Amino acid sequence: MASVATLGRRNTKRLERLDPDQFYLLVVDEAHHATADTYRRVLDHFGVLVADTRKLVAGFTATPKRGDDQGLSAVFQEIVFSRNLPEMIETGYLSPVAAYRVETDVDLSRVRTRLGDFVTGQLSAAVNIDERNEIVIDVFRKHLSDRRTLIFCVDVAHTEDLAAGFRRPGIEAAAVTGKTPGEERRTALDAFSRGATQVLTNCMVLTEGYDESAIAGIILARPTKSSLLYTQMIGRGTRLHPGKDNVTIIDIVDVTRDHRLVALPTLFGLQAGFDLEGRTTTQVREALEWVRQHRPWVRTDTASSLSELHYRCKRVDLFELETPEELAYCAEFAWVPAGHRRESRDRRERSTRKLGGHAELCSGSSVFCQSMEHSALSASHPRRSAANSFFRARHRR
Repeated sequence: MASVATLGRRNTKRLERLDPDQFYLLVVDEAHHATADTYRRVLDHFGVLVADTRKLVAGFTATPKRGDDQGLSAVFQEIVFSRNLPEMIETGYLSPVAAYRVETDVDLSRVRTRLGDFVTGQLSAAVNIDERNEIVIDVFRKHLSDRRTLIFCVDVAHTEDLAAGFRRPGIEAAAVTGKTPGEERRTALDAFSRGATQVLTNCMVLTEGYDESAIAGIILARPTKSSLLYTQMIGRGTRLHPGKDNVTIIDIVDVTRDHRLVALPTLFGLQAGFDLEGRTTTQVREALEWVRQHRPWVRTDTASSLSELHYRCKRVDLFELETPEELAYCAEFAWVPAGHRRESRDRRERSTRKLGGHAELCSGSSVFCQSMEHSALSASHPRRSAANSFFRARHRR
């Protein structure tokens, strides 16, 4: 067992003490870093990258995509086994993921991008403000007050300011950054692990290699355009733990015109702006599948939340769907909006005409009309006759 940071340092003598001929297999953890110079120095020393070598290098990573889009083919020949986050959750290896979407008025449009993600200084200046930090604290109180919560921040100032904001109303919180002294960091992590500290803020320190399974809440106070970084952050809360039903993710979503932010729904095949409203991704997928099977005329691809989807299933929007079975037996004409002339359009003839006997269905300020000419409905059909009488009665009223 060896640390790459130790063996991979330039001009280190520790690597020279290891005889390459004594090693056949090299196992690389966090293998998405394998193309970095420190890793390559170690791999080159042991000769595992030489053509026709009999030696083997095996890499393991939860995030096989690098932030700089550099491929791993320079080190690895093929991916021999792969499971994504949804698959690992479905098979019970990781905790279910629930989420809330919390929108702010903070505008990120002027924050620039470097190497595929926001420029840290500009991003911090935009989001590390009292109003937004209060939103983070309020959403913790509302949704995560009984959960051990890890918060990802932009930089050191944001990390420390947010932790101080939690402590003001009496919430036990600590901050961990790259500048935190070693002993102080160990103390903070130990207190969080024991539950003495409920909230732990950090920036770019606990995104990799931190495996506190008791984490049941994560707040993403750091916006990102990197799917790699986003996956790493939410992954800190997916470890299984006794008594833990799920990990709840809070997506703090800011306003932007020019940037495409990574959000949890996109990692699970949902619409980017979909609000899970505290449900797990599995529950949402099951609900969507139910709608597709039992309400096929309801569009699921434009719904922004389960509440909106539930509303769509309860109401009939005659301009968004093909005529459903509930109406098809008594409706031979298409539904069209009616103005002062109260017109309808025959689906077969596509001709517009004034209605003689017409019926009105009102929804808010919209009026929907359908021709109810006696020739269009067969009086011998009891259901059609009943529907005809109903519409005529509504018209008379």
